[in-house]
Amino acid sequence: MKKVFFISKISFNNIEAEYQLTFEKDHLFANINGGLWLIDTGAPVSFGNVECLLFCKNNFPINKNYYGFTAETVSQYLGVYCTGLLGVDLLNSFDIIFHAEEKTLFASSDVIPFNGKNEPLDDIFGIPIINVNIKNMPYRMIFDTGAQISYFQSGTINHFPTAGIFNDFHLTIGRYETETYNVPMMFFNKQYIVRCGTLPEPIAMTIRTAKTTGIVGCEILRECVAGYFPRRRLLAVL
Repeated sequence: MKKVFFISKISFNNIEAEYQLTFEKDHLFANINGGLWLIDTGAPVSFGNVECLLFCKNNFPINKNYYGFTAETVSQYLGVYCTGLLGVDLLNSFDIIFHAEEKTLFASSDVIPFNGKNEPLDDIFGIPIINVNIKNMPYRMIFDTGAQISYFQSGTINHFPTAGIFNDFHLTIGRYETETYNVPMMFFNKQYIVRCGTLPEPIAMTIRTAKTTGIVGCEILRECVAGYFPRRRLLAVL
């Protein structure tokens, strides 16, 4: 039987599973079956140090690595020991609610009714893409819950207030640093001040290939209750 949860006076129906959601060193993790998993909608493939994962009443085989990258590799870069990474190959089979304030991730193979503001999702190879507005100009951005900060690949980024140097990493190139800026982004009819950097060229090239202008990272999930509904091609917030 599917459950109904009431969290902060918000009810969610058809919930099949709930997991502890936590930010560790500004990365988003869920505690699943006693293991810490990085939630990464920017990753096409899940991998970890278990052979299979019971998630939302379904057993999924888990790759040991992705092009040689392992849970140990991710743990070293993050500075947080984790069991693995959940990518869109697994996440996109479910309706998912991120409730950062209550430190809970809800999931269901059924539709979760959600009376929030909706934005359409596009995707490339399952990686979600949302539309944002910056200074009255529309941009397509990858919605990447595996990213600590956001990225805006525009020559105008230095027109915004500076927010300092940020040290980040990418599995394909390792560690790098970027100057960041506080960029006002509009989505869901609301303005967010989002810390944005610029990506090194090898990664920026993949952004351009996807016909996007940057990345919206997991920090926006701290400020809202968000519904990720890839099967319906929707992202929603309360």
